[in-house]
Amino acid sequence: MNSPSSMLATDMDGTISPLEVNPERKDEIRRFREVVDTKPDFTLAYVTGRDLPLALKGIREHRLPVPRILVCDVGTSVYYSTPSGFAKDGEYVKLMEDARGGVDVRDLRHELTGIPNLFLQPEERQTESKLSYHLPPEVDHDEIVLEVPEAEAADAKLVLQAIMEEPPRWADGLPLTAEPTIMTRYGK
Repeated sequence: MNSPSSMLATDMDGTISPLEVNPERKDEIRRFREVVDTKPDFTLAYVTGRDLPLALKGIREHRLPVPRILVCDVGTSVYYSTPSGFAKDGEYVKLMEDARGGVDVRDLRHELTGIPNLFLQPEERQTESKLSYHLPPEVDHDEIVLEVPEAEAADAKLVLQAIMEEPPRWADGLPLTAEPTIMTRYGK
């Protein structure tokens, strides 16, 4: 790949591809496409949570300029444009493997099985470097409530804090903090 003199890396959904299609947004995309087309030494990259097929679908649907680089799967896959389509960057795959420190995503998937309200997305959303889950929108997941007898609260608080601040072995070094609070009555 030639060294670009300039690069633009942008998110897709809600940034370059509209969440709501209207004549104004279509005109903005048309003008963006014209600018990109007039700059042959310019490198365009889309960075998206989408997988490759969904990213390509969004590019087609909104008639976006085709990028030279696609960063997909919430940053776990990188693809380069080639004459025959997009090719996965093998060096980046190796970097992701190294970043996991030898942890196999399939083992992690097994460890996460059984967590209440954590649902694995369909197989086509999984990659060798990423597991995709979802939480139902009706499930409140912004805090943990542990109900214990008041006499055990101080010890339970310390145990809960230690658990919440201990990174899983697959994310060693991840800075986690927790601020447990003891309450005699809880209400949200």
